[in-house]
Amino acid sequence: MKESSSLTTNSCLQQIIDKLPDMIDSYHASMRSLDPGLYVAYLKMQNSVDSIRVMVNKHMPGSLPCTKIRSVANVSKEEWKWLHTNNNENSSEDESLDNSLELFKTQFFDAAKQLFVMLDLPETHFSNSRIYDSQVVEIRDDLSLIILMSTADEVNILSSPSNHSLASFIYLPVYIFE
Repeated sequence: MKESSSLTTNSCLQQIIDKLPDMIDSYHASMRSLDPGLYVAYLKMQNSVDSIRVMVNKHMPGSLPCTKIRSVANVSKEEWKWLHTNNNENSSEDESLDNSLELFKTQFFDAAKQLFVMLDLPETHFSNSRIYDSQVVEIRDDLSLIILMSTADEVNILSSPSNHSLASFIYLPVYIFE
């Protein structure tokens, strides 16, 4: 009996030792943070009967997939108004934009395109995405996110192998309490 208990203890200890490098990597990844600035992030979720899962960067699991728009985290009143009213590329009011707003628009679309390339999404996907326009999400005083959300149809897709094709991203569960 004592021998069996010793084998079980050794087996458990070996499992912990085998998992230790992954645990250390996970800890280090969770401690990473984004550099100061304004980012465009993509919120992609999957739901099922018992869970909601959110796509995050495997090497920075505390952050949504994102790309940097610029080093200044603040969004001006004019930029916010433009995001609310003109959040597609084919806006008819583009002629009236001043230089700073035109620069923001260019930076925003360039960052969004980089994000979609990183996520292996077609460029046309941008026009179907929704901007979370209730607020700019302020993580810290020097770090803010403009969040693009996947379409409702994509949220309701159950997990399948084709949805997990990006090696640098994982889906983490979001726990819901009743």
